[in-house]
Amino acid sequence: MVECFEKISEDVVYKGKYRRVVEKRFQLPDGETNDYEVLTQANDYGGAVIILAINDKNEVLVNYEFRAGTEKVMIDLPSGGLEKGEDLKHAAIRELVEETGHMTKAEDLEFLGSTVGDPYSEIKHHFFLTRKVEKIGGQKLDSTEFIEFGWIPLSKFVEKARNGEVCSMYAMAFLMALDKIIDNNKGEI
Repeated sequence: MVECFEKISEDVVYKGKYRRVVEKRFQLPDGETNDYEVLTQANDYGGAVIILAINDKNEVLVNYEFRAGTEKVMIDLPSGGLEKGEDLKHAAIRELVEETGHMTKAEDLEFLGSTVGDPYSEIKHHFFLTRKVEKIGGQKLDSTEFIEFGWIPLSKFVEKARNGEVCSMYAMAFLMALDKIIDNNKGEI
């Protein structure tokens, strides 16, 4: 059976405004050691929320936003980091309003689960589904956010996700919810 490695040391090798890279040294089962670079948050606020919002026409609310990592505009789901001490549902509602001007109620948000972005990250992503959203006003973007949003048919979103056009890991919120969506629609997407 594979067991956890023993951690020998941990050093911050880079600290940015939002993220840090930590080098962790572990002793391997054969007695050797190995260093791993792990992505962590610069703060300890608990990660980020991702919201899959679907309207009564089976359209998905998406964002179009430039991402520096890929150096292109990506199709994304509304998402964002938690603020200090913030409840997950409150964060999801806040991000939905800020990025799209749409609102949902806490009781209409279904928590789907949490995961890290990849095995070399400690940053948790918390996924929510809502099928009840309403437009309440304009976007309330941060000074560094330049986001356009829109509705696309769920079937088109699935197609774009499968074709790699939805490059963000946030599309995982859709994949996690797909079975529930199909069940709720009696086998129809």
